[in-house]
Amino acid sequence: LGTRILRIFSISEPIYGILIILEGTFNGMGDTKAPFVFSLITMWGIRIFGSMLMINVFSFGLESGLIMMVLDNISRCLRKMEISGLSIGGKKMKYKKFENTIIARIDKGEDIVEQVKNIALKENIKLASIQALGAINDFTVGVFKTKEKKYYANEFKGDYEIVSLTGTINTMNDEYYSHMHLSAGNDQGEVFGGHLNKAIVSATCEMVIQVINGQVDRYFDEEIGLNLLKL
Repeated sequence: LGTRILRIFSISEPIYGILIILEGTFNGMGDTKAPFVFSLITMWGIRIFGSMLMINVFSFGLESGLIMMVLDNISRCLRKMEISGLSIGGKKMKYKKFENTIIARIDKGEDIVEQVKNIALKENIKLASIQALGAINDFTVGVFKTKEKKYYANEFKGDYEIVSLTGTINTMNDEYYSHMHLSAGNDQGEVFGGHLNKAIVSATCEMVIQVINGQVDRYFDEEIGLNLLKL
């Protein structure tokens, strides 16, 4: 038993070391919420319930908890590598930085909203403006009804060209926050738009992020029902 446990630990320790580095990086960039939520999910979902399953269903012993710990660390490492723009094959996000300007290319199948967050976290961007164009085939935009203080989302699928994509990167409670609007046209010349929730690239998306030296936080305004700039 002792030999088996040591073998499991020998696999776990290098993975745990990588995890500590990645978590420290995210914490240093101010993104503490995402690592906490994902860790909470994997702790309960993999370590606790996974161990119970292996003990009660597959009749494993003490090793079950250690095996689940290794799987938990692997899943958290892979997720953080994905968010940070890394992969097992060494693939990185595609962008170049020129002083305070970032030129990015978002590829087919990628979510524009997610990739903006990836770049912002990787470059520790606290304040910036965004402009982009390109082609998408699956996007969700919303409209805020002021009387109800509620967003209503509309989902569109098919071939669309981005007519306009503008927005800002800033912070809320000192953590990453973005606010983007998108309008896109179809082959009939019809254009739909609103507050951007999701946009999947069908061909390519070309983006310019203009980084601003400074930081502007947001706060929730009870009267308006929105997260407003704290100025």
